[in-house]
Amino acid sequence: MHQECWRDGRLTGLDEVRLSIDSAAMRYAQVVFDGCAAVADPTGTTLRILDLPAHLSRFRRSCAGLGFALPWAPDELAEAVVAVTRRHHGRGAVGVRLFAYAEGEGFLDDASPGVCVFLRPLDGYAPNRPLTLATADEPRPAYTDLPRWVKATAHYAGARRALLRARRAGRDDVLFRNEAGRITETSRASLLVLDGDRLLSPPVAEGVLPGITRELLGIVAKGALGLTPEHRPLTPADVLTADGALLCSSSLGAAAVGAVDEHPLPHDAAIALVTAFDRAARGETPHLDDVVTSVRLTNSGAR
Repeated sequence: MHQECWRDGRLTGLDEVRLSIDSAAMRYAQVVFDGCAAVADPTGTTLRILDLPAHLSRFRRSCAGLGFALPWAPDELAEAVVAVTRRHHGRGAVGVRLFAYAEGEGFLDDASPGVCVFLRPLDGYAPNRPLTLATADEPRPAYTDLPRWVKATAHYAGARRALLRARRAGRDDVLFRNEAGRITETSRASLLVLDGDRLLSPPVAEGVLPGITRELLGIVAKGALGLTPEHRPLTPADVLTADGALLCSSSLGAAAVGAVDEHPLPHDAAIALVTAFDRAARGETPHLDDVVTSVRLTNSGAR
C-alpha cells in the first residue's frame, strides 16, 4: 500500500525517502526522533493524537541536544503531523513518527537536518497479556556524554543487545538499573509501580527518558482511580514488593507487568489502570480530552 509522508515541507511517498549509506545519519547515528500515538475514537472516524504539543517540544529539545538547527516551527510541524495523520486508511491506533537526520557526510556539518513525518501501525506491538521482564546484567549509567533526555537512535543500540539477551531468557523486555543500582526503565518504555494509593516512577535524573505517556498515565491514574503520581528513585526491592507495575510508551500504550526475573507481581490493579488509560485514550472518558488533538479522517470509510 502506498503510504504518504511529510518530508521537508511537502507530502510524498514514504518509499521515496532515501538516505545515503555515507551520510552522517548512517555513519555516526546523527538521528533524532519522537513519536506519539493516534488512537481511533469509538466511531472510527477520528484519530485522537495524544499530547502532540508535548511531543513536538521534546522533539525540538532532542534536536537541540544533538546540535541540529531544526528549520521548522512548532506550528509547521503540527500541521505536518495532522496532514499525514488525516490520510490514515485503517481503523486501529497508529504511531506518528518524527525524524530529523543529518543528510551530509561530515561529522560536524552544520546544515539543517532533513525532517520526515510518517505513520506506523501499532497493532500487535506487544502481547495482550501482562509482560515479563529480565533485569539487565550490566548497569546503564544515568550520566553519559549523550543525555537520556535526547531521544536519539544512538541510545537504542545497547538497549537492543540487552533486549536480545532477555528474549533468549524467555522474557518480553529488559529492565535497566543505573550505576547506583536503582531501577530506571526498559528498552523502549517507562516503568511505573503501584504503591498503595501512589503511582511511582523514577525521575529523569535517574537516567530515564522524560516519558510523555507516563505523564498521561498519571493524569488518568489520578482522575479515574484517585492515585497520586510521584517521581522518586526506585530500588529493585520497591519493584518486587509493589502492588503492581506497568510499562508505558507512545507505541505500547500501557501494559501490566506480570513478573520480573523469577518474581511474579500482582497485576489486577495494574490491569485496572491500563483499562482506564485505554478508555481515556479512545475518548470514552474525558480524562485526556484536554491534551488531545482530534483529526478527522478523510478515508475512514465509516458510515
